[in-house]
Amino acid sequence: MKQLLTILGITILLFTSCQQNPGELLAKAKTEEEIKQALYILGQDTTKVAPKGLSEGTIAPYFAAVDQNGKGVSLSNLTENGKAVIFFYRGYWCSICNHYLADFQDSLSLITDTGAKVIAIAPETAAYQERTIVKNNLSISVISDQKQQIMNAYKVAYDVNKDYVDYIDVNLKKVNEANVLPVPATYIVNKNGIIEKVFFNWDWTKRPSIQSIVDVLKVEYEELKPQ
Repeated sequence: MKQLLTILGITILLFTSCQQNPGELLAKAKTEEEIKQALYILGQDTTKVAPKGLSEGTIAPYFAAVDQNGKGVSLSNLTENGKAVIFFYRGYWCSICNHYLADFQDSLSLITDTGAKVIAIAPETAAYQERTIVKNNLSISVISDQKQQIMNAYKVAYDVNKDYVDYIDVNLKKVNEANVLPVPATYIVNKNGIIEKVFFNWDWTKRPSIQSIVDVLKVEYEELKPQ
């Protein structure tokens, strides 16, 4: 009975937090224990170290992969003639991710008109990635990072706790081949391979607006020195 009440309590807490503002507890957290509890509600397996993302002004980790069209994509060719927008999404099952991807696609010309290139990265396998692409009519390059190599390099990957897996009701081991998700971060990398802007927020309901990304892309920065 006690175990049942515990599970019920966690379920209610997850439901309430995720429906209202899943990042509010984290924003208000002051102690290490409060931060840990907030991250747990947001889905992290808090027995592991929480990723914190990369810093602005640092060198972006190199990667090379193949997109949904079989085309080779690398950091060097993304930044060959301008800036790159690299963003991570959680999966086909995430309604907020789908809404954001659709908005991104609809506003893509605002980004590409600045000379920038865009790439989306998620841990889902190619079969589930296809659902995301079709549902949102995506023309941008999408990478299936099911081994989490890019997500780990960009410090966004985290292990998901069992209660959260049960809450979202998605078999992540089938969809991603691991109980791993990314913080839905966005990095803007310049032609020198330096990270100019980082949008990193554990609250997966909050993503940078397209305009805020465009504003960064339009700014001409002096060459940043790696930290």
